[in-house]
Amino acid sequence: MMQTELLPESRLGLTAEDIIGRRSRFSQSIYLTSVGIVIATLLCLPLIKVKVSFQSSGVIRPAVERQILRARSSGCVSSARVVRGATVRKGDTLLVLDHEEIDAKGEQVALQISDTKRRLEDLTLLASSGS
Repeated sequence: MMQTELLPESRLGLTAEDIIGRRSRFSQSIYLTSVGIVIATLLCLPLIKVKVSFQSSGVIRPAVERQILRARSSGCVSSARVVRGATVRKGDTLLVLDHEEIDAKGEQVALQISDTKRRLEDLTLLASSGS
């Protein structure tokens, strides 16, 4: 049966008892004093009380109430139809967007469509005259 070692021989010299044994009495007293101070400090922590106060104005609400709003199109807000803290329901109009940019983009797309239709007519004419 194979016997397992709890601590290999290479580690035997590195135990706390061995290191403390090799040190002088003065070093041991410094070490034990330091350990004692740390332990005493840790034991006194529950007895130390510090007053902490914080004042602020506002409303605390759970994160569940926060909702992300997204508009289907971009634009500048021309008017807000809801006040801060008001209760809103699904489908309520919250903001009215200025639609000038959307109208301009629509006109641009309409011009591109008409230009493409004219080019298609020209190509159709060229194709029919060439055959």
